[in-house]
Amino acid sequence: MDKDFLKEFSAKLSIIEENMIWVIRADQRFHDGQRVEWSRRGRRCGYPKRKIAQRGTVINIDAFSIIVKLDGLKQARSFHHAFFNPVTGAKLF
Repeated sequence: MDKDFLKEFSAKLSIIEENMIWVIRADQRFHDGQRVEWSRRGRRCGYPKRKIAQRGTVINIDAFSIIVKLDGLKQARSFHHAFFNPVTGAKLF
């Protein structure tokens, strides 16, 4: 296949992923008490900031954000749901 075609195809997939983030709500993907880990998207944005905080537990869910208590940290923090995937199950982002 042509490299230009692959670059163009990859760019179009990125646009689709960007739009999916705002169509899917957090409560459709997660529930309170669920174990989560950083997604590829979260890692591209520079997370996790600390090596200790690789996984966590969902504490609360808002429209497009989830409050996660990361393992090894004292306080929970709010993140966009696309920054996380369930530990077990489908990896959407």
